[in-house]
Amino acid sequence: MSYKSVNSIESLYTAAKLVDSELAELWEERLELIKHKVKFVKNRPTILVLESLSPLKVMGKWVPELVYNAGGEALLNQKENDSIEITIEELQAVDADGIIISIKDKSLAEVREELEKALVSSFQIITHN
Repeated sequence: MSYKSVNSIESLYTAAKLVDSELAELWEERLELIKHKVKFVKNRPTILVLESLSPLKVMGKWVPELVYNAGGEALLNQKENDSIEITIEELQAVDADGIIISIKDKSLAEVREELEKALVSSFQIITHN
């Protein structure tokens, strides 16, 4: 099973069980404890999780479910859906309490550099003569 075939927390747990059943059981216990603690949260913070800045892509698969289980509400995508590409206008229209940028195989410095480039290229510079 590759990471690309993981569509939900349950399928992630099933895959983890094949590798290390004790660790998977511990992970499931911790997840259930967290889910119980946030079960009655009424005002869940809205979170947008980006997996790419160029093009802009919102994470799908199991990530929206993970955000929900942690007490948040994922924006612009639902669990088990593939990642979706959005426009800069859609990003600007989102009223998120937080944005998580999680880019695979990139260091924090590389993510910062990519973010700066994306922000500069996304806004038109207007000069007055």
